[in-house]
Amino acid sequence: MAPYDKIRIWQVRFQQIRPMNSLPWPHEIVLEKQVSPRYHLEGRGRPKTYTQLSCTISGEGAFRHKDTIYKLTPGKAFLSCLGNPDTAYYYPGHATEPWVFLWFDMQGEAASRITDE
Repeated sequence: MAPYDKIRIWQVRFQQIRPMNSLPWPHEIVLEKQVSPRYHLEGRGRPKTYTQLSCTISGEGAFRHKDTIYKLTPGKAFLSCLGNPDTAYYYPGHATEPWVFLWFDMQGEAASRITDE
């Protein structure tokens, strides 16, 4: 069993034939379900050339940027550079139902540049 089998409902990894440096490169799209308050991903230490767009389908997650925390309820989304040390996303300890969210990550300098703008 792969380490993500219990939390990933569905996933597709993109194959890059010839990436273009001027555009973000799609990497992976995943439908995920989190139920553990231990799920907490900090930006520091993660790849700086990956960006992620995440959208909540059901339940509740949280996104932190510096000192501000945003509730991620159904229909709420965030776009962030994964390696940004000022950010984190997580399953909040007070949540009572699973957080189901769809995320799509991109890689490359163009992805980071566009997201930073």
